[in-house]
Amino acid sequence: MTPNEALSAFAADLEGRARAAGNVAELGFSMANDGHGILPFRQALVLDAGGQVGTVSGLARPEADSPYLLWLRRTWPWIAAQLPPEGGWFTPDAEHLARAPGDVADGWQEWWPTGVFVLPLARRSGEALGWVLFLLDQAPPSEVAALFQRVSQTWAYCWEMLGGKPRLSLREH
Repeated sequence: MTPNEALSAFAADLEGRARAAGNVAELGFSMANDGHGILPFRQALVLDAGGQVGTVSGLARPEADSPYLLWLRRTWPWIAAQLPPEGGWFTPDAEHLARAPGDVADGWQEWWPTGVFVLPLARRSGEALGWVLFLLDQAPPSEVAALFQRVSQTWAYCWEMLGGKPRLSLREH
């Protein structure tokens, strides 16, 4: 099997696991754990559209009040503001971190490696569903990044289908 065929087979496997998920929690677990075979991340996180952590790789249930997740809740809006709409690789230099609000720099140095590879997930309408974050020591190779961009479309579609239709708020009636 050629390297491209192996990547394609891995992508097909990830997409198959996404389609097999019975609910959003199972899908989140798959998103945060099943890609490790091709992307050696230190940790993966799945966040919902509000920036709340739903899944942490290797954990059955994240502790919402842990210092790490409290830091991430404060930090995520800053990280999201640094990213282009299509997500991608983000690695702040020391000067960038020095300009970050609050304890972003301290937490990054304590808990995170060099950078984060971020995949936004959106409904077909474009409305945000959430993000998948892969904490890495270096940017993923371009062919692996392209694979995850492809798979993220399946993840988003599955999330949308498993989560049901968004309900209109009272203001939209």
